Amino acid sequence: MLDPTAGALAVSAGGCSSVAALALLAQAPAGSAREWLARRSGAASEPDASHFLQALRGSGAYAGLRRRAALRLEQAGRREAPELALGIALLASFASGAVIAIVALLAGDPLQAPIAGAAASAAVLGLLAYRLAAAADKRRQQLLGQLGPILELVSLELSAGSPPMLALESVIGRSRSELALAMRAQLIGSRVAGSASFDGRLVLLADRLELPALHSMAIILGLSRDYGSGVGPGIRALAADLRRARRRRIIEVSRGALNRVLIPAAVGILLPFMAILLFPAVAVLTRSLR
Repeated sequence: MLDPTAGALAVSAGGCSSVAALALLAQAPAGSAREWLARRSGAASEPDASHFLQALRGSGAYAGLRRRAALRLEQAGRREAPELALGIALLASFASGAVIAIVALLAGDPLQAPIAGAAASAAVLGLLAYRLAAAADKRRQQLLGQLGPILELVSLELSAGSPPMLALESVIGRSRSELALAMRAQLIGSRVAGSASFDGRLVLLADRLELPALHSMAIILGLSRDYGSGVGPGIRALAADLRRARRRRIIEVSRGALNRVLIPAAVGILLPFMAILLFPAVAVLTRSLR
C-alpha cells in the first residue's frame, strides 16, 4: 500500500512541475511551443497543448487578468512579462501550499492538510499582490514628486515668453527623471504622421500610471491646442496644488515617524522609570495595609 506521505510528495512535485511548464509555455510564442511539442511527440499534426494555450490566451478571464497584471507591473516599474509574473506567482503559491499541506500531513492531521495548504496558497498570492500594489504606490509618489519640478520649470519658461510646447520640450529635454523620459517618448511619438496628439498620448500615460495630476496637465495642454487658452495660469495652479499635497504628505510622514519613536520610548523608558519611582510608595502602602 502506498504511503500517504510519499503520495503527497509525488503529487506536490508533479503539480509544481506542471505549473512551471505552463508558465514557461505561456511566455513563449504559440508557434515555437507548437513546434517544440511536435518535435518531442514526433507527431505531424498540431498537439492539443498548443490549442489549449491559444484558447487560454483568447479567453476573456485570462485576457482581463493579464491586462490587470501588465498594468500593475507597469505602475510598479517592473519589466517582466505578465505571463512570467503570473506563472511565478502561481508556482510560489502552489509550492507553499504543498509544503504546508505536507507538514500538516506529517503532523498527523490529514483532514486539516488540504485546508492548511489552500490557506497558505491564498496567503502567498495575497502577499505578492500586496507587495506589488505597495511598489506601484511608492513609484506613483515618486513620479508625482518628479512632476512638480517639471511644472515649476515649465512655468518659468512660460513666464519668459516661450510657447507652451516649446517650453515643455525644453524642460523635459534637459531633465533626466523617469517621468520626463516617459513624457519625452510620448512627445516623440506624437510627431509621427497619423499618430495621436501629445495631450491625447499624455492622457493615456496618465491613465496607465494612475496620475490625476498628469491627466490635468494633459487637459490644460489640450484646451490650449483646441481653443487657444493660456497655459501659464493652469500650470502654475497645478504646480501649487502639487506643492501643497507634497507638504501635507511630508507632515503626515513626519507625524507617523514621531509616533513610531514616542510610543516605544514611552513603553520602554517611561513606564519602567515610573515603576522605579512609585515602588517605595507602593511597598510602604502595602505594608501599612497588612
